[in-house]
Amino acid sequence: MELSEPNPIDEKSNAQTEVTSTSDVDFSTESVQEQKDGASHDVYDMSRMGKRRELRRIFRFISIVGSVMKPLGYLVGWSSAFGWVTGCPSAAQLTATLVRGLVLLRNPNASVDALWQTTLFIMLFLVAAAALNIFCARQLPVTEGIFVVVHVVGFFVFMIVLWVTSDHAPAKQVFTQFQDNGGWGNTGLSALVGITTPLWCFLGPDAGAHMSEELKDASRVLPSAMMWGSFFNALLGLLMLITLCFCLGPDWQDNVLGLTNPTQTGISIIQVLYNSTDSMIAATTFMTTILILLSMVGTITCIASSSRQVWAFARDKGFPFSSYIEYGQVGIYPSTPSL
Repeated sequence: MELSEPNPIDEKSNAQTEVTSTSDVDFSTESVQEQKDGASHDVYDMSRMGKRRELRRIFRFISIVGSVMKPLGYLVGWSSAFGWVTGCPSAAQLTATLVRGLVLLRNPNASVDALWQTTLFIMLFLVAAAALNIFCARQLPVTEGIFVVVHVVGFFVFMIVLWVTSDHAPAKQVFTQFQDNGGWGNTGLSALVGITTPLWCFLGPDAGAHMSEELKDASRVLPSAMMWGSFFNALLGLLMLITLCFCLGPDWQDNVLGLTNPTQTGISIIQVLYNSTDSMIAATTFMTTILILLSMVGTITCIASSSRQVWAFARDKGFPFSSYIEYGQVGIYPSTPSL
């Protein structure tokens, strides 16, 4: 019998086919054959196609799912980056709304109700917040620390003023009566729609995550700050919510929400302060100014975090023109393209 010499190309191809990167694969003849055959229906499917089983069936469901993680990560990166960028105007809108209410408080005859006027206010605050991020970046940590104190002190100022000066509703009305003033059809759906607003409270903890590269001892300090910040703000928020429900006053549907006749300011929280202080414009102005300053700092923080998010994703080449977006550095002297 004449033996033919083995083809080196076939041997190399077969060798590459047999190699696997896993260290726990059994290379015995029986194990290799079992890996090639797979399940019984795998053998049947191959025979239907008239093909010989040559490759090992070493992949599983999780292995295949892992191959789609990269495009999913790309999608999540885009969603997160654009979510932060589009969230900045929403933060500025709150500031603009409070300013508009304060103007109406001081001058009820002022004409500031048009949507284009609110839009101009939003643009103004966005430009101001971006400018502060560009030119006053070194002062941001100090500013944030100062307004943490303002936030806590302001909480107690509001609590004391509301509990001392307001007419209080009975506890039964606060804890047992639920109303659908939004016209959603039932209180359950109204509650589900309304609960989307407090989700903004989680903007702060998430913002800290995007600043981690500028934080000393980030692996220890950041998780602690996120958890304790969320806990104490949730506690303070719950106390303030209960306080407001007790201090809305009689006929609050008209005196606060203006369901029948428009209120003087058109902004519920400002109207509550105005009613609680017996129409003292100076006191209401002072307390509303605190809210405006806190809201403006929130807008500054939102732009700072979104700039880091966009810059970091561009650093990973996730955006078109990433080389331009990531140009320079964010931090002490943020680059204009990133903002």
